[in-house]
Amino acid sequence: MEPVKVCTFNMRMDTVSDGKNMFPCRSLYIRDAIRRESPDIVGFQEVRPHMLEWLKNTFPEYYTVGAGRGSDYKDEANPVMFKKDKFDFIGYDMFWLSKTPFVPGLKYDEKSGCPRICVVLTLKTNDNPSPFRVYNTHLDHVSEEARINGMKVILDRMDQDDERMVVPNLLMGDMNAYPDSETIKSVLNCKSRSFTELSADIPVSFTYYGTREAKIDYIFASGGLRGRNAKIWDECHDGVYLTDHYPVSVTVDFE
Repeated sequence: MEPVKVCTFNMRMDTVSDGKNMFPCRSLYIRDAIRRESPDIVGFQEVRPHMLEWLKNTFPEYYTVGAGRGSDYKDEANPVMFKKDKFDFIGYDMFWLSKTPFVPGLKYDEKSGCPRICVVLTLKTNDNPSPFRVYNTHLDHVSEEARINGMKVILDRMDQDDERMVVPNLLMGDMNAYPDSETIKSVLNCKSRSFTELSADIPVSFTYYGTREAKIDYIFASGGLRGRNAKIWDECHDGVYLTDHYPVSVTVDFE
């Protein structure tokens, strides 16, 4: 089957404190980068409601699926965008990284800074009868405990999904966690499935507009998926970046 190009892309919320890197100043560069790179699937983070509408209006060749993390399904979203002409859309769900994943707007009160969510899509490419799942998330920025708890909710959900149908999985997002953290170790040491980090060759993904260097964005795969050509989109236009992260993309091959 044809490979699938996947990207995780923290869009950075729209705030006046970003000055020349406010979203309206970056949006045309984001548009051009996505059109140039032509990813098949993009998992976004930090997408405010007006940014979600912008995605839907700017990229009509894609389906954009997801809602906000608040109790009213507003606030920031982690939508997944995928090409209409390449995939059959089989299923969608969204759950909260809390003790009650299906109660909207909740979080781990003791350690979490705000509600966090995960979006899961089941897709099938046009040239393959077998589906796969995409999990897109944005883990907590306050504490390692909240990130570990959130990741456990996601991994438990994968186990529950596998009880219905075992398929390959892609797990992507802004994990707010360094490669040697317990959060990332919990993925790589998962007992119920074997994950490979497809973005392992990427040393830096978070820069806060060129002022810092850290790796906190990842693409993982299980179930026989293989990755190649991992890259970051690190363009800068006279001090204006695509976002305060480098979007990370990888080409995924299916067995």
